[in-house]
Amino acid sequence: MKALVICAYMGPLPSLMPLWIRTAAHNPQVDFLIVSDQAEPEGLPANVRFQHATLAALAEHWSALLGFEVALTSPYKLNDFKSLFWSLVPELDRYDYWGYCDLDVLFGDLAPLLDQRLGRYDMILSEGHLRFLRNDDRTRQAFRAVRQPRGWRDILTDPVNFGMDEHWGINQVFRAPDRGWFANSALIADIHPSFRQMRRLPHLPNHRIQAFYWQDGRIYREFIAADERRTEEYLYIHLQKRTVPIDPASADAAAFNIDPGGIAPRRPGDEAERSMRRRNPWHWPNSAEARILIRQLRSRMFGGTDVFEPKDRPSPESGA
Repeated sequence: MKALVICAYMGPLPSLMPLWIRTAAHNPQVDFLIVSDQAEPEGLPANVRFQHATLAALAEHWSALLGFEVALTSPYKLNDFKSLFWSLVPELDRYDYWGYCDLDVLFGDLAPLLDQRLGRYDMILSEGHLRFLRNDDRTRQAFRAVRQPRGWRDILTDPVNFGMDEHWGINQVFRAPDRGWFANSALIADIHPSFRQMRRLPHLPNHRIQAFYWQDGRIYREFIAADERRTEEYLYIHLQKRTVPIDPASADAAAFNIDPGGIAPRRPGDEAERSMRRRNPWHWPNSAEARILIRQLRSRMFGGTDVFEPKDRPSPESGA
């Protein structure tokens, strides 16, 4: 089965773009489409292509599609339109699944997820930075069932971003028992934007000594637990609101570290505990970080989370 992932991005491309492209190229079973008002980078791999469009042109396109004038006046508002990205692709019928993603991610190996889940679920994954949706009319029109935090029409005619692409938008639609949805945020290295140390979001386990890296098409976390080095593999790493220097040599390195101080080629010895401590140091939390830690502790003691994790429900069509 074939999948297409779409990203609409306006303005100068992020510094992470060359590595985004490189990690996308290691997933040839997925095609990637970037819709942008910027020039196409040179040397794109076979599974990555650019499509030129301005923000005004996208607003005109969706206004014509929906039959009313949408409020798309800033790039950030594109988040509310992600559930309509399918409409930007005339040749969509070539694909079994379509989806959307962001440019602040680096991909690992997506093949195991897709080999196991494509065909069984209407929606795969729960975050706006990467998800896949079945390419049928019912799933493409699912945005019309959004009722939270407001109705879908109200959201698309208001210039404020409501996050319709995630938890309090399209995710609520797929909570229905007749829609198949697979989600497991533990498969993602979703990095907390409010900490100096690179650590995953609070509902996911972290270690005081840990670091992240990409090697041979895969994303890993290495960490020390029970006095020994261990590793975990992730589908991708999400570097939300975090800009780090990038060593140009990373573009050709067999492996590169992803650290708060920058992205650089991985060297012999980087797997050692001493290197992990140096590359991704733990700090005494500042006041803002301390408040986050207190909220995390309170949540763990009394329950509750901001992230909804649905059950692994197969779609009715799969027979599973």
